Amino acid sequence: MKYIEYNCKNRVGYISFLRKEKRNAINNQFINEFNQAFILAEKDNKCKIIVLQNTGNVFCSGADLQYLEDIRSKTEDENIQDSKQLQTLFDNIYNSQKITISKIKGHAIAGGCGIISCTDFNYCTPNSKFGFTEVKIGFIPAIVSLYSIEKIGFSNTKKMFLSGEIINSEKAKRLGMIDKIIEESKIDEEVNTITEEFCKTLSKTSISEIKKMLQIIQKNNLKDNKNLVVKLNAKSRKTDDFKRGIDAFLNKKSIKW
Repeated sequence: MKYIEYNCKNRVGYISFLRKEKRNAINNQFINEFNQAFILAEKDNKCKIIVLQNTGNVFCSGADLQYLEDIRSKTEDENIQDSKQLQTLFDNIYNSQKITISKIKGHAIAGGCGIISCTDFNYCTPNSKFGFTEVKIGFIPAIVSLYSIEKIGFSNTKKMFLSGEIINSEKAKRLGMIDKIIEESKIDEEVNTITEEFCKTLSKTSISEIKKMLQIIQKNNLKDNKNLVVKLNAKSRKTDDFKRGIDAFLNKKSIKW
């Protein structure tokens, strides 16, 4: 792959954006390679956590200028197929059965902000900036709207979409878009520490079941959810991880997952 690289180390799968000369801008090849890499990570049994990271000083600047130029000349059917590819990518990230993390060094704008709306945890450097600027070029952030509303809420999403405002890392943290701001010289080490702790202390089975449960709850009404959580609670009590965890807890032993 030219624009995306995947490798797994110590149970952490790293997906790196390599298009730094174009500020890791999105085009068809970037989307296709990103999807391929993410599927590899999702299927990799050695991988427990997936970290998205950038090379260069921009996480992702959104759509490539040539890509925007090309879509102007496409038919409606061609644009629908093109949009489905991006939707599939975001959906794969959002619905991953593994913990997903964005390690952000620099700006995440438009589609870049869309990517981090799909990951579970987001850590960034102090100089990072964020925004959905589509409104400024006569476009709309349609696909990412589903994930942004979940990440920062309806009201905050509405304000960011309509204003096209670029916000700093502090405001992004207040909105819930960012979990922690870390100095650039320390972010690699600190994210490594976080992933190492997650790998040691969190059950892989529980991570997967929790994420499945939350996805179903989002789609169901309250009555359906009440029945669902009772069944899931009972099912969880029969898993091997539960038995190991309870045994360790009752015997006051530490457990390595």
